[in-house]
Amino acid sequence: MQSLDADQCLLYGMEGSGKTTLLYKLKCPNWRKDQLIKDIKYIKDAHKDPAYHYEEFVGYRGFRYGIWDIPADEVQLNLTNVFYKFLRVSCVFFVVDTRKETAEDLEKIERTRRLFEFLLNEDELRGTAFVLIYNNYDDFDGTASVKPLPAAKMDNATKSVGVKTEGHALTAYANAVREMLGVEQMLESPAHSKRLFEISINCADVDVAHWNGKVIEFVRATVKDRQL
Repeated sequence: MQSLDADQCLLYGMEGSGKTTLLYKLKCPNWRKDQLIKDIKYIKDAHKDPAYHYEEFVGYRGFRYGIWDIPADEVQLNLTNVFYKFLRVSCVFFVVDTRKETAEDLEKIERTRRLFEFLLNEDELRGTAFVLIYNNYDDFDGTASVKPLPAAKMDNATKSVGVKTEGHALTAYANAVREMLGVEQMLESPAHSKRLFEISINCADVDVAHWNGKVIEFVRATVKDRQL
């Protein structure tokens, strides 16, 4: 079910969050952003999406990892835990949509929060790295207000992975989503403070070199610490 020498990662997010787009942008960096979004949308609209996706990658220093893109509809959660009950998982990637309509959809935010907390506290995943990805779309105008991540959390939040706004800041809507997810409280918990890593990127326009240098290096270091 898995390559013996590849660390296994799970990719979660609510429907439409951008996780499948992220997976294939990482796999095919030259895939143009507009065409990638169009193709993924066509596959899903035409009901040709196999739901589960898996790709393997090689990061810096030969670190091999595989990413499972898992459907996150709550109806299917009873099935998806099969992955981490039978796989040795090194990291959970959790993608959140930061667009205005999502930030204002309280029902969707509540479902996202429940899934986020569930995965963060699941027994089989407590020893994994947990990367919270704010999908920072480019479809807001230049007047959108932004708010920097707290200075004390910059090591967790990362300083340069593909952030499009000045000062590597979150948009007001992304910050609202962050607050509604209760991320600050999670970072204050001794159980999560060293394993929770925040990053703001556009999932359709990821800089793979920065991804490997920041995110995957964090995952690799967490895996190394767990082995000591």
